[in-house]
Amino acid sequence: MQHFSVLFVYDQSEVDGGVQLDAILQRLGHLVSEFDVLRKRIVEVPFNLDYPYLVNDPDFDLESHVRPLPLPRPGSWKELSELLANLHSQPVDMSRPLWEMYVIDGLDSIDFVPKGSFAVMLKLHHSIADGVTSMKLISRMHDLEPSPAETRSATPPDEESAPNPAGLLIKAGANNLRRTLSVGQMVLKMAVGNAIEKFTPGQRSPEEKPAPITHLNREDIPTQRVWDIARFSLSDFRAAKNAVEGATVNDVVLTVCGGAMARYYEMKGETLELSLSAWVPVSTRGEGGTSDGGNQVFLSRASLNTLEPDPLKRLQLVSEEMQRIKGSDTGRQVVALQDELPAPVLRIFGNIFTRSGGPSKALGTHHSTIITNLSGPRQTLYFCGAKLAMLSGLALLSSHMPISHAVSSYKDDLIIGPLSIPQLDMPLYIECLERSFEELQQSIAAQSKGS
Repeated sequence: MQHFSVLFVYDQSEVDGGVQLDAILQRLGHLVSEFDVLRKRIVEVPFNLDYPYLVNDPDFDLESHVRPLPLPRPGSWKELSELLANLHSQPVDMSRPLWEMYVIDGLDSIDFVPKGSFAVMLKLHHSIADGVTSMKLISRMHDLEPSPAETRSATPPDEESAPNPAGLLIKAGANNLRRTLSVGQMVLKMAVGNAIEKFTPGQRSPEEKPAPITHLNREDIPTQRVWDIARFSLSDFRAAKNAVEGATVNDVVLTVCGGAMARYYEMKGETLELSLSAWVPVSTRGEGGTSDGGNQVFLSRASLNTLEPDPLKRLQLVSEEMQRIKGSDTGRQVVALQDELPAPVLRIFGNIFTRSGGPSKALGTHHSTIITNLSGPRQTLYFCGAKLAMLSGLALLSSHMPISHAVSSYKDDLIIGPLSIPQLDMPLYIECLERSFEELQQSIAAQSKGS
């Protein structure tokens, strides 16, 4: 299932009568007019001779994408997390625009949000949105004050005739010819660049070793999901990154997640002889790149260096690893080559890959988890007059890789939301995340005291 979900929790205590569904639909109508990818559906090319196209759905119905749901009593975090995990486990309907939203009321017994709050779960397919697109969408979905002076009006979509099979085949032929002519130049450029990287001292990437196999690894993971969150202070993570020159908040997150996973497996009686690693999305968008839709990321392997027992030293190693990844052009070249390969050629390679065990098996061999990041604003946001109280997310899972981490920040909150299968002891794992960060802080304090 190639989708991710974003959770918004809103305090509507200062909205007279509360936020009504009609107001939400009106606001979403404005959003759809700004992001036309939200009204597009996939159209397959006959005989799979080209990549699928996104076209306006002539039968688009906004209300069919928005579903109100009551939270089961007593309306605590347990009920909400279980509901979200269940909703997230269900695939997006690929026959219509690739998103859906759930409006959940009755959040009456969650200690860190006001009673009577409501939640919104937005599910997006990865083909229409990456992290940059998602943040722009979230920004335009909200206001910086409860009653903004700016008024928004929905604009009708551009007229677009439904594609016919003959037209699709003609377009596919032209696209494949163009791609065939450009692939040779790209392959030559990649070969030269990789040769230079290979024979330049200090530039060669470290050998990729398989990730350790644990009791959670399995080829066929169950469809049921479990999800929860560990809440931290963003200021504390910023302070931790300053202990290592050049480190980022994301490096601290990777270090904490790696430490938590290592601790969890140790508590379950498993000895890891190989370092855990993570599948980390890195954006390929240029500084001036647009973010109105689509996915422009490459997925890179990052060692979590979990064989290093000292958390501060591990942060240093993780930071160096991420600097190497960001400075390499290999991932961007692979993404560019994939975009330029004629669709029939890519499909042949895909079939071979699938028969050999599939991408999930290959990814699981070299990765222990997926860690994605959604960086929210530091200022308060409002949706239909309601104050945003919490922002979190749910990432994807893959066979052989049964745990993921969606990391989000908003104001001074940083939330790590692990998603996994029922075999994971989630309460214990949340404790491991919290303890992992505590150990890093203690290691930093010890170094400061020693110096």
